[in-house]
Amino acid sequence: MKNTIVVAFLALFAATGAFAQSDSSVGAVNMQRLLAGYTAYQSALEKYEGAISPAEEELANLQKKLQDMQANGQELESKKDNPALSKDARKEAQSAYETLSEEFRALGAQFQVFQNQTQQLRNQSRQEFLLPLELKARETIVTVAEDKDVDLVVEIAPVDVKEDEEKTYSVYRGTVLYASESLDLTDSVIAVLNAAGE
Repeated sequence: MKNTIVVAFLALFAATGAFAQSDSSVGAVNMQRLLAGYTAYQSALEKYEGAISPAEEELANLQKKLQDMQANGQELESKKDNPALSKDARKEAQSAYETLSEEFRALGAQFQVFQNQTQQLRNQSRQEFLLPLELKARETIVTVAEDKDVDLVVEIAPVDVKEDEEKTYSVYRGTVLYASESLDLTDSVIAVLNAAGE
């Protein structure tokens, strides 16, 4: 196994060197900036947000109600178990606690259902408004790359990293958006692995 890893590593190293020495060219696209500058996408984003915002607001309201009920429940729980209160006051707190617990469970179930529906709405709205334009952007990247004889296009996504209060720097991470078929090393790597006999 160790020999296979070494052989595969050497094959990849050689391929990388060959790429560096060839006439191949690499391009980069900042997808975040591309979509921010793509006017049709920004219009679609407004429609997407308009479609989901009422459901998002309702979901936030339900969550707030649950949080308030939970706080009230904790207060009632401490009252019903408080020996300093009269027996009638503890009994009244116990009854209120049980009623609130039932309401909390019912609202919690309603929240779960509505949360699932809101997620479905997000997915449907994204597919309707945003996905077609994201696919068009990616297709356009391929078209531009081919027109400019670029063999490899990498997405660059700068992430600001704060080292301390005064120093911030950007780290770039990315994925391949387009690769020319001439760069496909799969068959070569398979051949090297099979030649190793392991």
